[in-house]
Amino acid sequence: MAGNICKLLAMAALLSTTHSQAGNVLFEIGTKDNSAAEFALYPGKYKNFLMGFSGVKHFAVGYSRPSSNWPYVLPGPKDNWGGGGYWAGYHPRHFPIINFQLAHAKAEGNCQLAFYFADISAKESPVLRVEINGHRLEKKLKGTSTDQLLTGKESAIPSEWIIDFPAAWLKKGMNQIQLGLVKGKWCMFDCIRLTGTGDEAVQPISSSLITSVEAAGFEYKQEDGTRFQPIMVDMVQYDHPRTLTFTCGTVKEKRLIETGSSIQQILLPSVRKATEEVFTL
Repeated sequence: MAGNICKLLAMAALLSTTHSQAGNVLFEIGTKDNSAAEFALYPGKYKNFLMGFSGVKHFAVGYSRPSSNWPYVLPGPKDNWGGGGYWAGYHPRHFPIINFQLAHAKAEGNCQLAFYFADISAKESPVLRVEINGHRLEKKLKGTSTDQLLTGKESAIPSEWIIDFPAAWLKKGMNQIQLGLVKGKWCMFDCIRLTGTGDEAVQPISSSLITSVEAAGFEYKQEDGTRFQPIMVDMVQYDHPRTLTFTCGTVKEKRLIETGSSIQQILLPSVRKATEEVFTL
């Protein structure tokens, strides 16, 4: 095995530093105003959900926009317009991810993740699952509305779920919050807000989002005996294709990255002794 392949130390993903908002609100998706008007598909286009928001979609804090990248309503496994139903199986299928980059993080104190809902289905109370960097929480939500709310034919009664969690769950670099309804029917968003402990700084993300960089646990060997180890770059390209240059040591590779999620393999040649290199994009 190419055990001497270079160690990855850092990754520069076309980011520039900025400070969090006043009150140490690290980010907000939407505005807390008891309305879902600022989100995608509003008003009443919930039946188009599968066209743009099915499965796992990424929202990049500092780049993505609620009006185009976050739907006003999230379907549960009992919503047929979200792909659920008797014949399709009542199982969860939509787990959007919020990606955000921190310049630094704290090991002590508590942070707060707040979900503010315009309203929630009363017919089939949903269960919302949330994972903060892999730490899972679940809550059964209680709503008051019928499906008439989805087209604005009913008045909303707002509700919320406030999660206090250890600051140690966050880390320097890329973080992610993933959520999805694992039971019941829909919930309609008002605002999603993350509050830090005091002085964390959020870095905006460009149109090229790198979610992870890892050395593969396998290698390639050519007929002449030359060995290569792949570096797996898990990424999301937003909005439009872009030509990027991946660099690690003497290896420099230019590629056209199409829109959507992908895993790029960058092949590094074996070395005779352990070396340290900086991987950049």
